[in-house]
Amino acid sequence: MNFIILKFPFSSTKGGGEIHTFNLCDHLITQGHSVELISSCPVLIEEFKKRNWKYTPYSLGKEPVTPIHALLFLFKRKFLKLKLTRVLSQKHKETPVDALLCLSLTEKCLSLGRFLKKRKIKWIWLEHVLIDRWLTQNPLRFWYRKNATQAKIITVSNCIQKQLRSILVPPTSIEVIWHGIRIPQKEKNPPKPTHSFYKNKFVIGTACRLHKEKGVHDLILAVRNIAEIRESLYVLIVGEGPEKNNLTWLAKQHKLDKIIRFTGWQEPVRSWIQKMNVFVLPSYRESFGLVLLEAFKEKVPVIATRTGGIPEVVEHEQTGLLYPPGEHERLSQYLILLARNLKLRQKLTQNAYCQLKNRFSEEKMWSKYDAIIQS
Repeated sequence: MNFIILKFPFSSTKGGGEIHTFNLCDHLITQGHSVELISSCPVLIEEFKKRNWKYTPYSLGKEPVTPIHALLFLFKRKFLKLKLTRVLSQKHKETPVDALLCLSLTEKCLSLGRFLKKRKIKWIWLEHVLIDRWLTQNPLRFWYRKNATQAKIITVSNCIQKQLRSILVPPTSIEVIWHGIRIPQKEKNPPKPTHSFYKNKFVIGTACRLHKEKGVHDLILAVRNIAEIRESLYVLIVGEGPEKNNLTWLAKQHKLDKIIRFTGWQEPVRSWIQKMNVFVLPSYRESFGLVLLEAFKEKVPVIATRTGGIPEVVEHEQTGLLYPPGEHERLSQYLILLARNLKLRQKLTQNAYCQLKNRFSEEKMWSKYDAIIQS
């Protein structure tokens, strides 16, 4: 089968959605399918270029997720549809296209249903992010809802499915497929009391984009609150983003800069998670939390916020600890609890590893994608 992937983002960053897209393309190519990207997303284009996958740089302007860009889109909608269908027609003549995978709001709000049906092209949408004002208060939601009846929408959590249904997207159009990762045949050893890599310090860490919504400032404040065990701590913050300078300043303000290390973006992330005794995901918004599965795999206990799709991944006091977003005092308590209780850490990681194998394996995820593709 021949797949075309479309993405015309408002801004371009590397996160769980982009990583999942790379993994999906890799799976499709491994299965003998062909994949081509048509996009204005620098992150995707750079990765396709690096992997020697086929791509065509192309722009339909900014994704209409702000009031001004939604208004501009309404005026340009017919022109953008004509522009995109011309490109797709040319690609279809060169090599018949079997499926169109849409990642951004732009192409989902263009009425491509009739064009695709005539050419027997499947229309598949991927929704990686939580649905909020960018769609619920967007005048384009009418077109999104109308076009959704002709597409199959794959979401990464039940949380997103509920949000889509709240704006009257037909439930028959939505399929929830949780993220999955490759699980090694040999099981990891249980967690250690401390990590020798950092002079036997108890290592707390996170890995995410350094944006306000990721709540990394709460992690720094939580570490500030636990003076009684601070001498035994070391903190790893893995990631890049616009908040990095503010977070660095916050660490210095609280005299934590000697025990907090900002590593920048690192790949593979799992090699840094392996250095941690506890992994924290303090997000205010999270559609799923793919990085949590990496922590499960590495048998690193998890503390995360009870928001978005995270409770679908982490079961409180069974596979990790959950707390309300923004409550850094509660996070401090949980950090002290795990630092002092090795048996609890071992229980959480063993349960999490079992859940990873039962619910979040790569095989389960790809089998569901393959079923939709072949239907």
